[in-house]
Amino acid sequence: LALQPDLLVMDEPTASLDRDGKTGLLQLLAELRERQPFALLMTSHEINAPTGFFQKRLAITGETLAEGD
Repeated sequence: LALQPDLLVMDEPTASLDRDGKTGLLQLLAELRERQPFALLMTSHEINAPTGFFQKRLAITGETLAEGD
C-alpha cells in the first residue's frame, strides 16, 4: 500500500481470523480505500462475507460461476 497500487489482490486474508479479526480487517480496508482509492480483488471460501463491502461478488461452485447479490 505504500506504493499506492491501483489493484490490491488478497488471497484468503480472513481465513484464520475470528469474527472480530475479520470485521477489523474489512473496516481497515474500507478506511484505506477512502484515503487512497484502489480496486480490491479478494478470494475467499466464506460465502457469507458482508455484502455492503463489495461492489460485485462472484461464486464458483464446481465449474459454475454465479454472480452474488
